Parts: sequence; structure tokens; C-alpha cells
Amino acid sequence: MTTPESKSCEIRSLIVPRNRRTPVRNSWASIVEVLTKQLKLMVCMKTDKKSWKIFIKPSLETRDAQHIQKGYDFVNAFLKGFKYEDALAVVRIDGIYVNSFHITDVKQTLKPLVKTQVMTMVSGEYNSLLSNILCIGFNKLSFTVRRK
Repeated sequence: MTTPESKSCEIRSLIVPRNRRTPVRNSWASIVEVLTKQLKLMVCMKTDKKSWKIFIKPSLETRDAQHIQKGYDFVNAFLKGFKYEDALAVVRIDGIYVNSFHITDVKQTLKPLVKTQVMTMVSGEYNSLLSNILCIGFNKLSFTVRRK
């Protein structure tokens, strides 16, 4: 456990994308409950017209230093497009993290049909490593990986 002085200076911030503002607004009470009751973190959301930001920092009641990372990963998973229940797995299961990449980062010129094939191939090929493929978008693949 760290001292209160070192806890107060560690603040994590996340920018809410425009396409995730409505889901965040609808699930905000549940998100805050998990962060404050289970992980004992302090959280606030600053909403401007141009950008929304979520700030997470440990409180004096925070027992474990890893709780701030779990809270950050939970909110980050939700912002990447995971459902609330699926993002909650990051908090409940140890050794799990969220990873995502844009398919166009791998190859710049892909036709829409080929993008779907690439996402299917990635999700099928590495099925032994991936515990779940939870969110497949048109250009983006997000998944959770459990470390063994």
C-alpha cells in the first residue's frame, strides 16, 4: 500500500470518443458504482462541448495499488466498444487485459470483404491465446487476452 501523498498525484484520464458518449451517459451510474464501491477509487467526468474526459484517481480507502489500473482498463474497455458486462470482466478476473488495433494499421489498402476475412482469420487463428473476442467493428478489432 502506498502513502496518501503518492496516491494523490496519480491521476489517470481517458477521453470519451463521440460515438461512445451516449453509452457512457446511459451506463454512468453503473460505472461509477463499480469504481467507487468495489475498487475504492475517485472518479469524475468533465463534459465540454468539444471533449469529454474521465478522471480516475485513488482515494484514501484504496487498498491495492493495482485497483487504479483495473479501473482504467475497465473504463477503457467500455470506451472501446465492449458491453458493460463484458468490460466488467476486466475488474473481476485477474491477469486479463484489453488489446485492440485497427486492421488498416496492418495493411493500408483492404477492401471491405477482405477486412472481414482478416478479422475472422485473426480471431480464429489465435483462439488458443484469446479468451474472448468481444467486439468486432468494421475497421477495429478489440479482444481480451488472459495471461497464462
